[in-house]
Amino acid sequence: MVMTIVPRAVAAFAGFERIQAYLLKPRLLDERRTQPVARRTSLVIKMQGVAFGEPRSILTGVNLRVDHGSLVIVSGPIGSGKSMLLQAILGELPPTQGSIQLASRRVAYCAQKPWLPSGSIKQAICGMGDDQGDIRWYRHVVEACCLEHDLELLSDSDETQIGSGGLNLSGGQRQRVVSLAALLSNWSRELRTAQGLIILTSLGTGARIIREM
Repeated sequence: MVMTIVPRAVAAFAGFERIQAYLLKPRLLDERRTQPVARRTSLVIKMQGVAFGEPRSILTGVNLRVDHGSLVIVSGPIGSGKSMLLQAILGELPPTQGSIQLASRRVAYCAQKPWLPSGSIKQAICGMGDDQGDIRWYRHVVEACCLEHDLELLSDSDETQIGSGGLNLSGGQRQRVVSLAALLSNWSRELRTAQGLIILTSLGTGARIIREM
C-alpha cells in the first residue's frame, strides 16, 4: 500500500509545481489590432516590420498581407520561425517589434499535435451541447476532410467513442477531426490556421483538404 502511495504523492507534487509555474507567469498582453466593423475590407491579416524572439530575433522585418479567401502556405526548415508566426496570429506570442492587424481576433486553429476531448467523434467536432448546428454543412465538411470513409468503417459511425485524447483514432484521423471542428466553428470563415495538417495526411488526402478548404 505504502509503495503505491509514495510514487503517486511525488507525481502529485510535480503536478503542483507545474501549476504554480503556470499561475506565476506574467500576464500575456495581446497587442494585435483589429479593424473596426464599419471599416473592414478584404484584408484579413497584415504584419508590418514584425520581429520575434528574445534575446536573439529569429524572425525580423516580417511584412505580410493576407486577403479574404486566400490560401497561404508557410514552409521552411525546422527552427525557421513557422510556429512563431502562427503563435503571433493567435496572440500567444507578442512581437518584439512591428504591428499585427487582423480582421477579427476569433481564429479557428488546428494544432500540429491535436487535442481532443473524451466523447464521440461528433461531439469532438460539433461540441458537447445539444445544438449540433447545420447538418447539411456538417456532412459537407465531413466529406471535404476525407472522414466519410473512416466513419463507414466504424460500427457506430460518428457516435464512436474516441477515448481519452483521441486514443482510439489514428494520427491522421485525429488531425481530420480537429480540422472538422475548426471548419464548423462559428468564426471559421473569418480566419483559419493549421499547423502540420498536410504532414499528418497522405498526399491525396492533403491535396483534397486544401482544395476543399
